[in-house]
Order: sequence, then C-alpha cells, then structure tokens
Amino acid sequence: MLYKKTLIILILLTVSLITVACSNNSNNDIATITEEYAGSGGPGDFYEVNLNLTDQSYSFRNLTKQSDEGNGNFDLVSKTGSTAVYRLDTGDPFVKLSDNMIVVANKDSKSGERLTVALKKSDENFGNLIDGTYNLATSMEGAIGEVIVKSDTNTVDIYLDMDGDGLYTGKFDDILEDLPYSYNENYNAIELIESEEFKHYGVYYNDEIAVWDSYTWDEIEGSWTGDGMSVMVKQDTSVNLADYEGEYYFIEVDGENGAFELVYNDPDLEIKYEGETVVSINKTDHLDDRGILTFNADFGDGEFIWHMMALPGNAIVISSTDIDAFEGDGGIVVGIKK
Repeated sequence: MLYKKTLIILILLTVSLITVACSNNSNNDIATITEEYAGSGGPGDFYEVNLNLTDQSYSFRNLTKQSDEGNGNFDLVSKTGSTAVYRLDTGDPFVKLSDNMIVVANKDSKSGERLTVALKKSDENFGNLIDGTYNLATSMEGAIGEVIVKSDTNTVDIYLDMDGDGLYTGKFDDILEDLPYSYNENYNAIELIESEEFKHYGVYYNDEIAVWDSYTWDEIEGSWTGDGMSVMVKQDTSVNLADYEGEYYFIEVDGENGAFELVYNDPDLEIKYEGETVVSINKTDHLDDRGILTFNADFGDGEFIWHMMALPGNAIVISSTDIDAFEGDGGIVVGIKK
C-alpha cells in the first residue's frame, strides 16, 4: 500500500479542478476545497488524484491498474505566492503550482520512476486549446523532442532527438506524422495510438504545458506496460532569459529533491545549486532554434550535457541523455518556481 500511495500522489503534478462545497458543522459552515489532477507516475501509469486542502487529505486511483488505489494525508511545509510544498504521510514531498500542476517524489519506486507529474483535470475535450508546437523531454531517457498538435485535423506529428545531437529522428518521416488522436472519456485525456505496440495518453493545461503517458504492448503478458512519460511545454523561440530568473523547487526521476536558483546577469543566466554557480549560459552559445538551451554542467555527479526548456514564471524542465546521469540511463528534473 505504501508503494501505491506514493505513486499516485506523484501525479498530483499535471491538472487540477477546484470545487467548493459546504459541509455543516455544529457551529458554522466550513468550505471544503478540493482539487482534482490527472497525470503520469512511476513507469507511466495514468492516475487521477483528489486533494482535499481543507483537511489535508488525498485519494488516488490508477486508471491503468484499477486495483491500485488509496488515500492518506499530507502536511504543508512552506508556501510562497502560488507555490506550496507539502509532505505526504509516506515521507515524500510534492510541490503544487497554484491549482494547475503538481510534481511528486516516490522514494519506494524503481530508479528512474520516482517522479509523478500531473495537471489540473479536464472534464471535457481539450478542443483547439491545445493547438500548437511543444518541446518535450522524456522521463526515462532524458531525450528531447517536438510535438505538433493540429486540432483542426485531430492529428499529431512527433519528432525525437534521442541522443541530444540536435537532429530529430523521424523529421519528414510520414510514419510519425499525422498520427490521429481522439478524446478518451474514461481517462479525460487525449488518446494517441501510434501503432499496435505503442500508445499514449495526454493531459494539457491550456496550450502551455502537457504530460503524456506512454505504453508498449507486452505480447508475453498480453497487456500494456508503462513506458515512461513525457513532459511538454509550449515552444517559444523568442526566449528572454530574464524571465527564467527565480528560485525553483525541484524533483527528479530518482526522487532527489531540493532547490536551485536562476540568476540573470545580462547576457548570462547563472544556475546556482547549493549556493554555488554551476554554469553560466547565454542565448548566443546555448540557445537553439527550438527554444531549448543546451549546456555542460556538473551538479555533483559528474559533468553531463543538459537540455533546458521552460514555461517562464512557472516551471523548468531539465534533461540529460547521458547514461551516467540519474543513476544511469538519463532522465529529467522538473522545477516549480517559488
């Protein structure tokens, strides 16, 4: 049950719906504030999570494995503006950005699967709100990519840069272009069937950020198996590094968590970790035409190549495909601005 509890709360990170209900007390009426999220946790399972902010309790349900559900409590650790940090009764932290997104750690999951990201739950088709081009980073490999959503035709184009060399596998390859998607009412998410062996479910917060689950078909087991998740942010090539400035709470795929700071000293953006400047980056040397910053840095485990994309003022996603990063095989860090 401990494993199940933690995994679902992870999805707290991707989508929330606020409802206010009144419950009668012996002396007065107490407003009960709840938020609902949907997203991806662990190896790529799809979760729905309910947060009761009034009594600081949560419940979750794994739509991929419906026997996986549970509930528990959490405590507030700190709150700055629209960002709050909580600690679950399992001991793991989660960070909440307003009522839009949550990021959760799960120390009891496997290496590379100790991160859940979820967004405010949607009860209706996303429609043309999600139209546009997104940069993405995959949780298990740290690969970057580009997804183009065409809401007028309900199709998606997917391009991946698996080794971080700046070249997209599949670009101009019609196998990964014009893939049809539909709205799955059971998941309240976009369903994309890429092939008989590969499918995805995606949730969005407007056209700003998205979380996708991925699944592969296991012929031996005769069932779908989680294949990680992708965190996507709307592509913006007119990057203003000054907008990235601030302190961020972070959680990464191996469950490590803490804070880092981005300080803008024109024209450089300094990344400070544990009080030390790890690297200084600028648009001339580090920004590509996808709006992604690429740089070398050592955050304490060795010097690797990193890719950074942002939803300015809200969230930062940093990834590496290096096989020595994140205890092996690469991965991602998701930071929420204080």
